[in-house]
Amino acid sequence: MRKTILRLALIALPVSLALASVPASAAAPSATVVISPTAQLQPDGTALLTIDYKCQPGFFGGSAFLETELEQPGTSGFSFTINMTCDDQKHRATFDNAPGPFTPGSASAFAIVTNFSGNSSKVAQAEVTVR
Repeated sequence: MRKTILRLALIALPVSLALASVPASAAAPSATVVISPTAQLQPDGTALLTIDYKCQPGFFGGSAFLETELEQPGTSGFSFTINMTCDDQKHRATFDNAPGPFTPGSASAFAIVTNFSGNSSKVAQAEVTVR
């Protein structure tokens, strides 16, 4: 028993010292992504997906990329946009996910926002209704 406690203490000490040496600023700046619960079906079979996002500017300025994906059984679509605003403020953007074709009903949605430096990023997944 005493040997087990000693072994655990010998393992825990270097881990504790390593964690204590990491500066608090090493944590990535926060970002948020919220996927709207409804995607709007378009006449051409694509679907518009609205995203609310926020990210912090990075070393390379206040730009980011945002990707969305939408999936239904047997079909999928995506969008990829660069030069989204990353200024620690909430923004709303709508993306046309293509090619589809989508149909009314349930779909799985995915979104990611990342500033150009890569130090402010967030991924979200949600079930949405295509209407």
